[in-house]
Amino acid sequence: MITYRDRLRDVLLEDVPVQWNKKCIEYLETKEGVWVSFEDGTQEFCNILVGADRINSPNISIPKHLMDKANKIHGNVLARKTLGTKGDSTFMMIRLIPIKQEQNDEKNEPHYRATLVYSYTSELDNVESEKVKVDDNDPSSVIEHVKRLIRTLRPDCELTNLLLELWDLAPKTIPNDPIKMMRDIDPMSIKSWSSSRVVLLGDAAHAMSPILGLGANNAIQDVDKLSQALLKYTDDNISFIEEYDKEMLKRTSADVLKSRNDTFKISTPLGPFGVIIRDNILKVINVMINFYSFADNLIFKN
Repeated sequence: MITYRDRLRDVLLEDVPVQWNKKCIEYLETKEGVWVSFEDGTQEFCNILVGADRINSPNISIPKHLMDKANKIHGNVLARKTLGTKGDSTFMMIRLIPIKQEQNDEKNEPHYRATLVYSYTSELDNVESEKVKVDDNDPSSVIEHVKRLIRTLRPDCELTNLLLELWDLAPKTIPNDPIKMMRDIDPMSIKSWSSSRVVLLGDAAHAMSPILGLGANNAIQDVDKLSQALLKYTDDNISFIEEYDKEMLKRTSADVLKSRNDTFKISTPLGPFGVIIRDNILKVINVMINFYSFADNLIFKN
């Protein structure tokens, strides 16, 4: 199932009073409820505090005219991967539904969110290191390096030109926000916490790698289970939170481990034989996809 969080959020928040840009900095739990302090100096009292902080995935905005070109080549699919003949590969994951631009934006053209990945064999670093110096702390330097590799390793064609245009859209400066290094924490090493009037759901409780796309689906289930649990709320009895915590942790642990293991597997460098095996597997998959697509078109055409 494909889930778009902003659309889901709009549906869930219909007729719900919301105050944006209120950053929680601390809270104090009492027998009666929870006092929440915000960055602007204000305080609020609540019976139950739900933490739903999420992690941010890097993405770029692609204008519709470029996405139309991509769809012409790949078809309207969620994830698309291309293989070069010299060991390099590209991967793009997109949002299938376009996002309308705000009225105050310079361009009214709808755009799509996308994540771009480019990979190549480590041997090229040894060959090319004398020609160009790449600063990993300078995004513009990395982007130009990627574009140069694409020009070098890919033939001059429509797809190559499209890839260059897409990489031109990637942010070329470092955000002002402080850099937060990704930490690998074995979920099985975390001690169980004591249930209280503060409850977590989604990424706040079980952040996952986006590779398998399991995070949003688990967050939806969290909301459903927590909503059912809240129906049992009374001022004197909050045992339902403990029931929710146990169910949520048991349900999500397997997916957290699965996404963690897949991330490690993908990030492991491939040797020359691994590249050959990977490329052949992807070619077989591509042939199967084209065969099924041809068969579907033939059936529905008739």
